[in-house]
Amino acid sequence: MTASLRPELLSWVEQSTASDVTSAEPIGAGSSRRTWGVDLADGGQLVVREDTGGGPTSNTPLDLSREATVYRALDASGLPVPRLLGVAPDGTALLLERARGAADLSALPVDERNAVMADYLRCLGRLHTLDVNGLDLGALPVPSTGPDHALLDVALWQSIHDSIEETWRTAAGTFALVWLQERPPTEATRTSLCHGDAGALNFLHDNSRVTALLDWEFAHVGDPLDDLAWVSARNFLLRTRLDTSAAFDAWRDVTGCDLDAARLEYYRVLVLVRMLVSCDATVRWSRGAETAETRTQVLLRPLLAQCLGPALRRAGCTDPALTALERDAAEAWANSPLLGAFGAEPELEDFGVLR
Repeated sequence: MTASLRPELLSWVEQSTASDVTSAEPIGAGSSRRTWGVDLADGGQLVVREDTGGGPTSNTPLDLSREATVYRALDASGLPVPRLLGVAPDGTALLLERARGAADLSALPVDERNAVMADYLRCLGRLHTLDVNGLDLGALPVPSTGPDHALLDVALWQSIHDSIEETWRTAAGTFALVWLQERPPTEATRTSLCHGDAGALNFLHDNSRVTALLDWEFAHVGDPLDDLAWVSARNFLLRTRLDTSAAFDAWRDVTGCDLDAARLEYYRVLVLVRMLVSCDATVRWSRGAETAETRTQVLLRPLLAQCLGPALRRAGCTDPALTALERDAAEAWANSPLLGAFGAEPELEDFGVLR
């Protein structure tokens, strides 16, 4: 179905590969980004990552040039990262090699699922121990102080939040951003390139091993515990029920770094805020309409708002204003179709037991 790929992209792929495109099929779903699996007449199989120009992260720093920078920087790292083959002349698409493997973990037996996750955390550990000064990360800011490891990315998400009209903002996210800015961790585990959206569905696996690390648009330089908070949050939200404690042990074996429960709590709040702001941006982009492309974000908004209150309290927030936000979030959550799956009070992972 080559007609589904924009004619100018089709022409660019064929010129770049010196081969005709025989098929181009969407892979997964997306609003700001669309991913295509492309088959060539010469037998080649590639991937096109397309910026649709109208999604929630369009016209933000979270663009394809950011992804391209990271793919180039990691090309010689030895990590399982697809090779970047080209960037469209107008910057609206990336051409990548196609890796083998599947993203979904749900069909795997529990033991194999946990084995894959442990291998994934080893890959993250290798990423986190790369010397960022030896990577060409372009314009990605590098923190110079302990607090900057959090605050640089908090500022980015504050700017995205501020670009959303107040009508579409979730009050819990607005509150949490202020709290995050006022109470960043004073120290960092180390200075690392972070994936920025780590966890299930953002990597491929085959035969219990990770074959590709994908979707780098949220990548930034910061504290690697940020990525571990992502892994925990995605495990919770996707109901994958992975043994994160064992997976984190695999990460520690590679990095030699300890887990700091207080910093993990802070970064869990930041992860939930990123997700919530992304959902707000999606709802704003669709002007509140629930479509096939926006249904996931529409459903997630009340769940994320409900989880933010307990996450903030675990991270040390004692602001009395949080009580009213929790009450409002609980009222919205009570009407959610996801209530049956997560319960009235969704249970977040206890970072205190991860020693």
